[in-house]
Amino acid sequence: MIRVTYVVGTETHVVESDRGDGAAEVTFTATPALWAQLTTGEVDPVVAFMQGKLKMAGSHAALYDLLPTFPLP
Repeated sequence: MIRVTYVVGTETHVVESDRGDGAAEVTFTATPALWAQLTTGEVDPVVAFMQGKLKMAGSHAALYDLLPTFPLP
């Protein structure tokens, strides 16, 4: 199971997936303004990550297991 935690400002949202092998955790942290831009597609999450605006902590392997589930343009 993979547990993904989104921390947006002071709010925390948790999503669990049975995808992947074993237990893993990934946490994404963003400001509310950045989160709004990410959800509307105004900002590319990869670009935000590379610029240090979107923070990621935890298992990179778990993130790679989840990538096929993310909608891509």
